[in-house]
Amino acid sequence: MRILHLTSFLQGGAGRVVRDLALLQSSRGDRVGVLTSRTGVEGYGNYPQYLGELRRGGVEVVEADSLFFRDPGGLLAALDGAGSLLERLRPEILHGHAAFPALGALVLRGSSFPGSSTLMTMHGWGLRKSPEMERADVAVMSRVDRVVAVAQTGRDFLLSKGLAPERVEVVYNGVDSIGAGGLPGDPLWSALKEEKGRGKRIIGCLGTLGERKNQALLLEAFVPLARRFSDLILLFIGDGDESSLRERAEREGLRERVVFGGYRPQGDAYLSLFDLLVLPSRNEGMPLTLLEALRERIPILASSIPEHREILQEGALGALFPVDNREALEALLEESLALTPGERTLLVERGAQRFAERFSREKMEEGYRALYAALRGRG
Repeated sequence: MRILHLTSFLQGGAGRVVRDLALLQSSRGDRVGVLTSRTGVEGYGNYPQYLGELRRGGVEVVEADSLFFRDPGGLLAALDGAGSLLERLRPEILHGHAAFPALGALVLRGSSFPGSSTLMTMHGWGLRKSPEMERADVAVMSRVDRVVAVAQTGRDFLLSKGLAPERVEVVYNGVDSIGAGGLPGDPLWSALKEEKGRGKRIIGCLGTLGERKNQALLLEAFVPLARRFSDLILLFIGDGDESSLRERAEREGLRERVVFGGYRPQGDAYLSLFDLLVLPSRNEGMPLTLLEALRERIPILASSIPEHREILQEGALGALFPVDNREALEALLEESLALTPGERTLLVERGAQRFAERFSREKMEEGYRALYAALRGRG
């Protein structure tokens, strides 16, 4: 197949999905291109690691402005900037990742590739979408050939927005079946490994720092626990502005107990050090970190949003607490850390089995391949 992925940026979990999907498709003989925005803004931009891995894997990547800003002129300029890629690729599948890039897919089908098929993956809805943005996004999703939700809860949400059931498919996100392992050459990983050897326990949180992921709530719940248990360390791995979290930790006298690792190209390698993964998010599409924790057999504590409940099977594979409820989070942190070895083994083995059944990146690629085949030539 000849496939073009259009995305606002190659960043975070959605960027990883685009990278993994494109690389798997290329390795299986498809001709694959990726069009992404060139110029980043605060909090948004392409990860150089993703760009490099795609190009080394035989995927042609074009950066052109802009598939991020909701500006029709900028979108047309970006499509013009991809002209040479489009001429070589002649895509038959135009796959947008988010609504504005999917609008670009519709423009390309209408102007240059009338026989192509269009689809859009909704990786997440976001917290600050205005009514005008929402109407525009639903209009785009009503015009592509198919919309992909990355979880059943996402599909239910889109149906509530008025999309026809026959237009919305579910393809679960997936991650590599084999983890990154340790990072003995990484000073931070080695230092934390030494702390583990001294009997310290690590509560970890992976993800971009900010309001949506809600790391501030975890820090608030950690403060009283840290005063009662001297062996606890809180570790944040992810890009974003850490200043307010760092200031709070210092005010509480926890400067040495709260560690900020920033963005790490192999962030999942740190999971092997975790005694507990915590995701206090207010909103998600389908967090890859939860899938990695299931694979790595790490106990999970997560906010009770629909996507977390679906992945964790309503609490059977990890503990859930009400969104933004600090008291409940604090209580469950202590309870989760007190699991007996037998309880922990039973919990994480159930999670590992669920991962193998549903959440590998190969199963994700197979789901998209079947959808592409069904749409091929029907645009």
